[in-house]
Amino acid sequence: MDNKFKIDDEEWERKRWTLKFLNCSGKNNGLYYIVYSDTNGGTAHYKKTDTLKDPLNNKYLYSNACTDDVLNDKSKNILLTKEYDINKIDVSCNTTSTIGQISFGFDGKIYSQLGTNIKEIENQCIIKLFDEKNNYKEIAVESKTGYIHQI
Repeated sequence: MDNKFKIDDEEWERKRWTLKFLNCSGKNNGLYYIVYSDTNGGTAHYKKTDTLKDPLNNKYLYSNACTDDVLNDKSKNILLTKEYDINKIDVSCNTTSTIGQISFGFDGKIYSQLGTNIKEIENQCIIKLFDEKNNYKEIAVESKTGYIHQI
């Protein structure tokens, strides 16, 4: 419902809200996610202030190294491996070089890529979250509505 379109902004679509799964960097092993809107002009390098705040604790859904933040303004809930023992993620609709991302249009449509190579997702997208024993939970994202639910 958050329409990012601006007629004088050639890269407005990069500002769509995006859910992205990433590997932790450096010596920190694990996985994490962020939810952001690239408000910095389509750089694809999000800043902490581009991310949503966690409704559970009003802290940013942001990390850049998967470590506890000394300023204590980042939510630990994004640390999927550290907090929830999730060791692998499979995103059925991924067309990027990352683990996966889904961007949301204001009209309910979902996208696997933005920028110069926009790719709309036309079918249900399944996100599988695996633990160390290869048990998994599935989350579905519907292609025409953006509705998210557990399978």
